[in-house]
Amino acid sequence: MKKVRNTVARLSIMGKGGVHDKTNKAKRRREKQSFKKQIRTKDFGPFCLCGL
Repeated sequence: MKKVRNTVARLSIMGKGGVHDKTNKAKRRREKQSFKKQIRTKDFGPFCLCGL
C-alpha cells in the first residue's frame, strides 16, 4: 500500500532550495576587513616591517 504524503509539508521543504547568498553579517565583516586593509596599505604600504 502506498503511503499518503502531505503535499503542503513537502513544498515548504523545497522552499529552502535555490541560491545560497552570504548572510548580512558575513557581508558586513568582509566590508570591514577590506576597509581596514585599505587603511593599512595606505599607511604602511603593501608590507609592514614594524616588528623589526
